[in-house]
Amino acid sequence: MQVCKDFANSYPGLYRKPFEFYIQKSPVYGAFLINFTTNFVNMKKLFLAAALLVGTVLSAHIEPPKTLKEKKEREAGFAKKAAAGMKSTLISERSVDAKFLPVVQYFYDISGRDSLMLLYDKEGRLEAIVVQVYDQFGNLVLDADRSPEGLLKEMNVLEYDEDGLIWKIVSYDSAWQISGRLSYELMPETAEIFVTKTGKDNKPEYSISYHYADSPDFGNCIEIIQNDAEGALKLRVENEYGADGRRTKKHIYGADDSLSYSFAYTYNSAGDFLQIKQTDADGQLMRTDTYTYDDKGFVSAFKAVKADGKVIADRLYQNIFN
Repeated sequence: MQVCKDFANSYPGLYRKPFEFYIQKSPVYGAFLINFTTNFVNMKKLFLAAALLVGTVLSAHIEPPKTLKEKKEREAGFAKKAAAGMKSTLISERSVDAKFLPVVQYFYDISGRDSLMLLYDKEGRLEAIVVQVYDQFGNLVLDADRSPEGLLKEMNVLEYDEDGLIWKIVSYDSAWQISGRLSYELMPETAEIFVTKTGKDNKPEYSISYHYADSPDFGNCIEIIQNDAEGALKLRVENEYGADGRRTKKHIYGADDSLSYSFAYTYNSAGDFLQIKQTDADGQLMRTDTYTYDDKGFVSAFKAVKADGKVIADRLYQNIFN
């Protein structure tokens, strides 16, 4: 019980007035770790690695905004769901025997924000329940994974600056012990957002630097660099954009700074993905992801096909409305 009391005293905004939560923040812009490492500190590392590098739309957790541009886009997405009266989305994967097994089901609040997620294993059995809590400003402040029996698996507490941009994330394990931290710093002189990851012993594990064209506020992210605790390169990403501001290509470089593979993006008139193609360092096609949308403009199907024609993902999106 003392652990719970200490936790409440450390994060009063989760248990008292949201204003008290905000006045303790440092007025710096936040940043958030890119998906190829982890979403939050510990969650779904391998799954999210595949999600970023391959470009699928399936994500187990929300990525909080680190720039004003991301915040604006995220709020527009929430508003779109709310206006359509979207209540839930069930994503299923076609199995080898042509049956669809559930992968994840999202439930939305009246503002269109993710409030509850049911995660399933490869056999279609319920594996975890994710609960998300927002403050009065619409910022996600608590993200908790529980087992189907209700036992805590892991939890993340998120803090923001006065603009509603992510500033700090503290992760807790099933015993309510701190398992890691992410901290964020805006560096306007270099148009950069710097992220530092520390482990449960508070020792540095890695850092990530986001570089922007013009300004982190509304500029496009043109480069992302991840280094280990000693400063050695682990991964580098270069982004290219069209005249309309949409990303057209992403290039992934390895620890030796040589090109590993690239992604090329095409969009529909609404600015949503139509197709993502992955190529190797020699420009040879590796994989093609294709998106289909319903008459309200939401994803209804997703398929990923390797260059040899093998289907490696075939997902159905069942969107439920009021």
